[in-house]
Amino acid sequence: MPEGRALQGLTRDILALDEGLDRFIADSAEEAGVQLSDLVSNDDNLLLEYQTPRGNVLPWSAREELVKTLREYHDATAVAELEMGAPALATGTPTP
Repeated sequence: MPEGRALQGLTRDILALDEGLDRFIADSAEEAGVQLSDLVSNDDNLLLEYQTPRGNVLPWSAREELVKTLREYHDATAVAELEMGAPALATGTPTP
């Protein structure tokens, strides 16, 4: 684990999940003027893999901007619910 942290502590690093992540993707599609399905990569939609230029690397500032944007979609309640299940995930035992 990073910096010797326990599995349960990694939830502090979650930027977006569940509905928040779905909203981010939907908003990104709307902003780009494309259909949501155009942003989904699956076995029937390999366009992304073939159209990405070789050596396509963004500057570090792009990462920081993405993290800033994703934090707008952070759902503390969803993370808390995930944290409640984290001990069970770590031990393999279900929570009641």
